[in-house]
Amino acid sequence: MKKLVFAFVAIAILAPYSSIAGPDATTQYLQRDVASTFDFGMLRLNLRLESNGLGSASYNWSENRIYIVPNLDTASSLLEKDEREIERVCSGWIQRVRGNAVIGVDGSPILGHSTYSWLFSHYGYERSNEPENLYSDLDKIFVLSCGGSSKAIYVTLTAPLLGSTYAVEKKPKE
Repeated sequence: MKKLVFAFVAIAILAPYSSIAGPDATTQYLQRDVASTFDFGMLRLNLRLESNGLGSASYNWSENRIYIVPNLDTASSLLEKDEREIERVCSGWIQRVRGNAVIGVDGSPILGHSTYSWLFSHYGYERSNEPENLYSDLDKIFVLSCGGSSKAIYVTLTAPLLGSTYAVEKKPKE
């Protein structure tokens, strides 16, 4: 008899939850949305950047660019600094990011393409219909951006991943 009462109580307690079980509309949408090789590439790139203390990456759809920016520690260290100090820190960061992507000091990829573009490949196999210039074309859309501010001016350094130079932009604070 105790077993029967226990079973009845268990059913009475759990029955209301079975009628509301299952994913809601938002969860169902996310479950149907397929992750692409690009999604996994962005994830792998961010994991690599973060694990090496270099920063993070995001894709700008309208510009077709993958922007790589410094981590919060580096970025916050560039507030209220001298312009030369900002340029020194940011140019060093650009060199470290390029080195992490296995870009030589001359600005060319040592392995034929950066290791960052390789992160956008299938893991463990190559597809037969993969475009011939996939990785070298992808290398062209990476942009490194680092900046800070002095008391009177904003300083931003931008650079392509491939190459050995960077551009400096200075804007007065308003």
